[in-house]
Amino acid sequence: MTYSRNPKSRFSLFARRSIRLVVVLMSLCVVPQSTLSIAYLSCDNKNSIETVVIDNVNDGTTARAVHAPTGFVERIANYKNFMWAVYHARREQNIAEVKAVYDALIAGGMQSSVLYTERASLRFNTLQDIRGAASDCRHALRLNPENVQATWVLAQVLLRREFASSRTPDASLLQTEPFTLLKRVVELDPDHGDGHRHLGYIASEFGQTALAIASFKALTRIAPYQPEYHQQLAALYEQEGQTLEAIRSYERVVTIQPTNFAIRNRLGTLY
Repeated sequence: MTYSRNPKSRFSLFARRSIRLVVVLMSLCVVPQSTLSIAYLSCDNKNSIETVVIDNVNDGTTARAVHAPTGFVERIANYKNFMWAVYHARREQNIAEVKAVYDALIAGGMQSSVLYTERASLRFNTLQDIRGAASDCRHALRLNPENVQATWVLAQVLLRREFASSRTPDASLLQTEPFTLLKRVVELDPDHGDGHRHLGYIASEFGQTALAIASFKALTRIAPYQPEYHQQLAALYEQEGQTLEAIRSYERVVTIQPTNFAIRNRLGTLY
């Protein structure tokens, strides 16, 4: 396998390996199954891609070139550009170029829930483009209603709007879209720590104790050595009059933090 380009970034090796894997897998749809045993990619430049197929693996004597179908080269180029953008977005590098890649892919007709979610994350976390992030999340969810990351980002966007408004948040927040989205996040991904944390604190603040207990119990499972979650869970159990459960949770706190004398004192009043 040869590549004429001499990449300059650490991303290059990852990108080439990813492209090679995808092309080999996609080539399975190009070559008749009766003849395909092994497929390799030969890439001289981004406009010239073909697969080389060995028909007989046992002796390796027969090989032939099968040219990629229409649009195949473009799809591979799009994939390469997308992975480059994701790689640099994660490291908050070349942000303008990353945004330009996402914009170009979408303008070119690429309809991918993942692509819209990545642009939404960039807009929300880095560019502070709240309106654009919300729009991208909603588009991503139209393409895939079970996209956990898009649901999570949209929940954060709407929560920020809610808390940034002049109105002081109250129990009515529990009836709003962002709270519904938080519940949807942990429904789709029961191990979503950030979702459970937001849900737990909001539910606790506005009197939804049962829901708060469920979220903090999940957090003690997801992050069992985080004493804060055990302490919050114990306090909620106390509110509900579940003394034995509260004692168990407080005992877990002092197991993790033996010098937490405030919790030791609290245990002394409960025993």
